[in-house]
Amino acid sequence: MTTHLDRREAMQGADFVINSIQVGMHEATVRDFEIPARYGLRQTIGDTLGVGGVFRALRTFPVLDGIASDLLDVCPDAWLLNYTNPMAMNVGYLRRRYPAVKVVGLCHSVYWTVHDLCEIVGVPLDEVEYASAGVNHQAWLLRWERDGESLYPLLDKAIEADPEALAAGAVRHVPPPRPVPDRDQRALVGVRALVPAQRRRDRAAAHPGGGVRADQRAEPRDVRPHP
Repeated sequence: MTTHLDRREAMQGADFVINSIQVGMHEATVRDFEIPARYGLRQTIGDTLGVGGVFRALRTFPVLDGIASDLLDVCPDAWLLNYTNPMAMNVGYLRRRYPAVKVVGLCHSVYWTVHDLCEIVGVPLDEVEYASAGVNHQAWLLRWERDGESLYPLLDKAIEADPEALAAGAVRHVPPPRPVPDRDQRALVGVRALVPAQRRRDRAAAHPGGGVRADQRAEPRDVRPHP
């Protein structure tokens, strides 16, 4: 392994380029929570969609411009593996602005879903085959098998024997639907509208000037920066 301070030098002869960055680091992520909170908008992760995702996208796009331009100059046949949120916005931006760049988005949530489910049912991960479908942070485990047999019946038995298993790993806070959604439920909330329009209007009337009650404020100490 070698390290480089020059991005173009690092790309020389590359077959693939992994993008795993956080523009602005933790300080910028805290702002993604604090600014919307002033107007009564609460978030969980704030890095997928919604206002937090948009903030993150707007400060990430200029860096993506540089990465994509360098890649096209130095290693135009390389794949760009994006492991940076907001995944859908970043990949969509690259596909539209740089159609010649071969880009694919990656996320760890499906892998860790399967990892945790396997722990619950006591089956080694390396003996399992699985397939999922969906969008980032809203994926569903369509197939989860060992030797061609579904492992869902084992999960049902594990949950029946120990309902607290629902609080562990991949299925925390989630009833046992089929198929199982991926494990990143805090990020999943970011895919949905958190504050209905009428509720926002009610808050604005109760707190003129954008004031936020103590129980509505973001909690920066709980912010875990994602790539």
